Amino acid sequence: MTACDWPNLISFLSWLAPILSSFFPWPFLILVALFASPIRNALNTFVVGFASLPRAVTAINIAGMKINLDPAKAKALLSISSEVVSANFDRAVDREVERLKIWDKFEVVIKKALEPMIDQSVIAAKDQSPYRVTIHMPDTLQPEVLYQLIEYFPVASQSDARGRRKSIRFGAIGKAWRLQRSDYSPIVSTDREALIEDWGMTRAEAEQAGRGRQTFLAVIIRDSARIPLAIFYMDAMPPQLLGSRSATEISDTITKECVSSKLIESLVKVRTRMEEQVASPQLN
Repeated sequence: MTACDWPNLISFLSWLAPILSSFFPWPFLILVALFASPIRNALNTFVVGFASLPRAVTAINIAGMKINLDPAKAKALLSISSEVVSANFDRAVDREVERLKIWDKFEVVIKKALEPMIDQSVIAAKDQSPYRVTIHMPDTLQPEVLYQLIEYFPVASQSDARGRRKSIRFGAIGKAWRLQRSDYSPIVSTDREALIEDWGMTRAEAEQAGRGRQTFLAVIIRDSARIPLAIFYMDAMPPQLLGSRSATEISDTITKECVSSKLIESLVKVRTRMEEQVASPQLN
């Protein structure tokens, strides 16, 4: 466009703007623009890129404009952008879990493999739900972190455990993952000091974890290449919920049903989706 065309363009836009605003309020036009693919992609790139900026950032450049930020505001903005990335990651994973019917396959494993091994004699009559079970996977968004893929079984009325993150240095799941070996601990002390010393918990974590749970199981689920894929995790109030079985026997039983139910096959697809979301994040 030549220089002489600019006055005509400005004049045209000045004439067009009032007409558009009379039909469509500006908030509506902005909303439409945000749904446009190029703008969504640009916004997504900015948010993800900003989340990875150094924590000491004090200024950013956008379209040739320099925006100065004081340290407090920069830190707050970085926190917000990180939360956006994390929330979108969680939503992407949740959709994949639902699409692949992970929960249905997980329940099959519990009913056919885990429950037949439970020693009913150690369950008190008052214990309506003496144990809980879930799946953890390595978090592709944060290093050395395990991601709780689904809610606990059975689902509590107000449970919000799905999406929680735990360090690989935490508790039974961290121990099993670091050793890359399934672990069954039929009698674990609920003493706070023992949990801190033996299970790598902080004092706050020990306060919560030590509320009566004495049986812990963490089965390493592997893909077809024998690479650790996930942890089938159970804890229970009564000690020795699975009797005197060995960790190997329990692990083999659980793994066999994970294969039969196609849970492992689906978890591999979830892992792929988690990796894709980190490699090329999308705003959802």
